[in-house]
Amino acid sequence: MLRERYGYIEHRTVDELAERGPSFLGDLLKELDGIEDQISRARLLSSDMKHLLERVKGYKEKVRSAYEKARDICVKLQIRADKGSVVTGDTVQVTLRAINCSLFDVELEFPESWPDKVSDGLELVAPQKPPKPFKVPLGKGEDATYTFTYRAEKEGRHAIGGMFVHARGGGASRQLQINLIEVIVRAPGAERKPGVEKPLVEAAPAPRVEIELRKTVERDKVFEGESIRVNVHVRNRGNIATPLAVRNDEKAVSGDSSWSGTLGPGEEYTLSYEVKAEKRGVITLEPAVAECYVDGKLYTFRSNSVSVNVLPREEERIDVDQLVNGVVQKGLLFMVGYLVARGKEVKVPKKTIVENIRAVEKRDEGKLYVLEHPISVVIEEHDDFVRLRRASPAELSSAVDAATAERLESAFIGIMEGRLSAWRPREAEKFKKESISDPPNGLGVVYTYLRGGLVPRAVSRVYVLTYSRRDKLSKYGVDHYPLSTKEVSRAIGVVEGKDEPAIVIVGSPTGWDEEAKKFARHYVNPRIGLLLVDLKTMELYYNPQGLVQEVVDLVPDFGKLVQPVPEECLETVERLDDALLNGVITQDDYLRKIGEEVQVCLQRKEKVLAGPLPEKT
Repeated sequence: MLRERYGYIEHRTVDELAERGPSFLGDLLKELDGIEDQISRARLLSSDMKHLLERVKGYKEKVRSAYEKARDICVKLQIRADKGSVVTGDTVQVTLRAINCSLFDVELEFPESWPDKVSDGLELVAPQKPPKPFKVPLGKGEDATYTFTYRAEKEGRHAIGGMFVHARGGGASRQLQINLIEVIVRAPGAERKPGVEKPLVEAAPAPRVEIELRKTVERDKVFEGESIRVNVHVRNRGNIATPLAVRNDEKAVSGDSSWSGTLGPGEEYTLSYEVKAEKRGVITLEPAVAECYVDGKLYTFRSNSVSVNVLPREEERIDVDQLVNGVVQKGLLFMVGYLVARGKEVKVPKKTIVENIRAVEKRDEGKLYVLEHPISVVIEEHDDFVRLRRASPAELSSAVDAATAERLESAFIGIMEGRLSAWRPREAEKFKKESISDPPNGLGVVYTYLRGGLVPRAVSRVYVLTYSRRDKLSKYGVDHYPLSTKEVSRAIGVVEGKDEPAIVIVGSPTGWDEEAKKFARHYVNPRIGLLLVDLKTMELYYNPQGLVQEVVDLVPDFGKLVQPVPEECLETVERLDDALLNGVITQDDYLRKIGEEVQVCLQRKEKVLAGPLPEKT
């Protein structure tokens, strides 16, 4: 009901909503307040209530911004004179310009003194009989200009403007002030004073600090995982140059969410950055904040907040069994990410929500049986419930089970130990190997390369580390998410403070997220080299200008070590696949037999290609 009745709010910008007028928007705000109260009193799950209240809050914030914009009277007034200095008897033309930037018609009413009694030294010549009171009707978006001609009657400095104008429109009213200018009148033949009498001398108004902040998004509806382009428009509406520091609470994935600089009167700046829509539902981007110090006083300004509706992606259906068989048939066992489905019982003291997966609940046992391959099910833990859903293709590619994670980590450490034992950096004569104990999150070994006789001196160190989420793997048996810069920082922290140069090689069974990859590619440290390894695909992430260039070739490429199974052997592999998935043989038997059978198959193929043996003579 909520989406059907108020969904149009999501698809309209603040400007489009403001076009409906303050009366409509005011009624809509009252209606949304009532809906919010009904939801708060309803008997709902806390998660459902939170979701609905967030949606209504997003609607209200958007409507409130439109309401304020619809009621705001925005008129720009400006006075200019064609001459700043004249002699008595001469005329001066004064131009009044009024621009209506409101969303409705506005009428301006000037004080009784305008325009014929602006100064006792200037006499109005044209128009001869201006209307009293002087009123200016302005349509929406209208730009009007009025010209007045004055004759200089008295010597001296004569001010024009500076008065207040009453603006009415849209059911509201506001006082606007016109800028002040001066016209200097001299006696005939009197010399002008250089540096004092300037063309169009404007009297210095009182300093006014006023900053306008407006926050917008390019799209107010995105899919989960997509980026949201955010723009913060900053404008100096004051009359003095103002140094500013603008900040936003969101974590930017692209661009910078903060800015500092100085804006002159009327100048504008747009700050742009991107944030990631990580959770589905209505999310609120908090107001941008601008701060400035002027004459020892702190001024703080805030923008509007913006709501974005994050939609769940359409799940791409994948037959996991086909994926298993397809990968196994290509002989890429070392890179699969999981080997065989295992039943695992997990105690969850929360409400369980099942989405888009096959499951059977047995109430008498108090158990939920999930009829899916474990690798295809993502388990999300929330404050008061656990959600089970089907994994996306990206999550499947990163997924790893506990047994495979352990195997990948130990195999990688073992291979690197063998290669680092045979390798020497320049100037090193021998090495010392030590294990790094970092339970429960990974394995590690450090090679210290030494030079010298009785008291060897360390030349450099190479650290080989592996990290995974052992707690999640232990609890659920599977992990679908790549590691982040948090683990990268931990790895760098292991080697910081050492005297000699060090290279850190960090492997992850689930790979690395984009931020971690970017960090590794741009990491620069003259004393520390960083190399990240995806243990499933053996992709490497590093800065080629850094220290790691020396050891890149030592990292194994499992894609070259494990060759695809020839077509002639596929029947054998398929037979073993069926036996494994049907529980006829164990995982260890499968790995042993597939190696033996494929080897026999390859030997048979080589004999066929070689042809019959030549006869003995």
